Amino acid sequence: MFYFQDKYICFSNGKSALISEWICLKSNEKSPSGVLAYNGLLSLFEQQKPPENTLDIKAVIDEGILKFKEDKEETMIDLVLSYIYMNKILIRRCENCGRFFTPLKRADEKYCMYPAKNGESPCRRSGAAKTFRKKHAEDPDYINFMQRTKHLRYLKNQKRLSEEEYAKMYHDEKIKLRNNAQNFKTQTTSVTADASSTPKTTIETYLL
Repeated sequence: MFYFQDKYICFSNGKSALISEWICLKSNEKSPSGVLAYNGLLSLFEQQKPPENTLDIKAVIDEGILKFKEDKEETMIDLVLSYIYMNKILIRRCENCGRFFTPLKRADEKYCMYPAKNGESPCRRSGAAKTFRKKHAEDPDYINFMQRTKHLRYLKNQKRLSEEEYAKMYHDEKIKLRNNAQNFKTQTTSVTADASSTPKTTIETYLL
């Protein structure tokens, strides 16, 4: 037996879980019920309507608590999907691994906190770093920063730089990168403000 109360699904064995988190974990499994949950959430994302064969929970509401005697997981997943749709519970897809997850702090979170499949850090750590590297892959200032700091690490590992010298030089490189980025942002803002009176070719040449 199970029932829904507030944002939780409660089981007869005394355990409970957030409805959104429970369906997310199920959808990330390879079990038959996990595939059902995955397809259901995918339907909600792509079609913005409940998946087929889900039950209308409004017909079985009893003082805000839903109680069901049937404990089949397929039935539970159908009901949870309906509950999520009708109560507009927020679920997102991780932009790094593609798994469904429940945002913890902000509604616009992009990465989940599930352990990575290949043993790497959770997506919230590794995914953000990958996105940052991809975004700046063609940025000459960032490329130069990575090359210089790589050389600094090499010198430190070869005992040709002390920890204090390495920390100071690395900090200087970060400041230099930050200043270059700020200067570019200021220049771009200035050019954008004058766009109405400046020929397009001049703007493009200036930015290049």
